[in-house]
Amino acid sequence: MVANDAYGRSPGMDALPDIKQLQLEVRRKAQAVDKMVNPPLVADIQLKNQPASLLPGGITYVTGYSASGKPGFASVYDTKFPVAEITEDLKEIRTRIQKIFFNDLFQTATQYETRSNVTADEWEMRKAESLIMLGPVLERIEHEFLSPAIERVYAIMSRAGILPDPPAEIAGNPIDIEYVSMLSVAQAAAQSAGIERTLGLAGNLAGVDPAVLDNINLDFALDKFSSLMNNDPRMIRSAEELQAIRQRREQQAQQQQQAEMAEKLAAGAKTLSETDVGGGKSALQQMTGI
Repeated sequence: MVANDAYGRSPGMDALPDIKQLQLEVRRKAQAVDKMVNPPLVADIQLKNQPASLLPGGITYVTGYSASGKPGFASVYDTKFPVAEITEDLKEIRTRIQKIFFNDLFQTATQYETRSNVTADEWEMRKAESLIMLGPVLERIEHEFLSPAIERVYAIMSRAGILPDPPAEIAGNPIDIEYVSMLSVAQAAAQSAGIERTLGLAGNLAGVDPAVLDNINLDFALDKFSSLMNNDPRMIRSAEELQAIRQRREQQAQQQQQAEMAEKLAAGAKTLSETDVGGGKSALQQMTGI
């Protein structure tokens, strides 16, 4: 539904005169090009019912033609073929056909002129715009066609006893259908830009206040980012593997800390044992009473 303005007028009604003018001008343009390529002709009455040729290189013989003072051969009509106008018109037609088939949405990169100063933000904006336009179409295909068809086939197979019993882990749980295609992968990848910008902002703010990183669940952010990029799940370690690695790292850090502390105690004991406090005793002997 298109919203009306304060006077009750719709944008479609406001644009109707311009649309009619555009249609008329397109029709007049086609007529002008047609008349230039195939113009109306004027012929002598003696050519009526006589063979005449307007083909390239064709010759029409006319009685007494040379007596009129004209050369023996001459063009039937002289016109400048509108190559530039027809080429431009063909370009416009191709562009309209490409837009009808949504080439501008599927070919985000090739439809623009190549420039050396295209920024990453501009490129991401172009991709996001095309994916936003394709979003409603994909959602309608999934929710109105694919999902009902899959659920219907699954129900028929279940009632017919074709499907085996489900594993205990998924028995009684609803099934969520996830579609994997080039477009769905591209749409998911476009969502990763938000995660990347958030992490970039947090990294910049961490230089001012390191405590800002406490707001970010880095493990989940990395896992979500990899999932949106459709990477192999094995690329990210599981929670159990990650916990085991961090426990080993913590144990190694504790062992290193204990070794450094023992080394410091040994050095201190050596210093005390070499310090003479008089009476033939060292500082260590005096402290221990030995």
